[in-house]
Amino acid sequence: ISTLSGNVTSIAGSGLTVNFSATMAVLKTGVINGWGTWNSPPATEGNKPTVLYTKGANDVVMTLSSPVSLFGFEAQPDLSDIETMKASYYDAGDVLLGTLTLNVSGNAGALLFAVSTGANDIAKIDVADSGPGGTGCAGCDFALAQVRFSQVPEPVSFYLVGLGILV
Repeated sequence: ISTLSGNVTSIAGSGLTVNFSATMAVLKTGVINGWGTWNSPPATEGNKPTVLYTKGANDVVMTLSSPVSLFGFEAQPDLSDIETMKASYYDAGDVLLGTLTLNVSGNAGALLFAVSTGANDIAKIDVADSGPGGTGCAGCDFALAQVRFSQVPEPVSFYLVGLGILV
């Protein structure tokens, strides 16, 4: 994310593309006309990441180019109060794998949302900001940062690696 600028509808790296259902604005944290605050380690990787801002959208779906076994990101609401944020993780068939709901402060309170399944079955993540107390609000938008993922190698890959070692 740190090398991007302007508005984006997807990000890519390490063989994975993450497509967003809304156009995201790339903002620097802690600068004029940027994103105001973030949290600090150990709650987040750092306190001044480049973020992807939802620009008014309170719900954004991230669709992955291929399923992964672990997917995580940091998120923080735009408003300074504590808001209920939920990440719902789905497989390629739109079957809900699970949800992670956290109360996140918009005042330097970003938190990590991450799920690991042990198999490459995470294909879509729906992130929603439901506002204070989960009752919704006008302006319940948010920012994402530090997107991360991992894939379990396919069994064929293990077999081929084994053949290479034996030869």
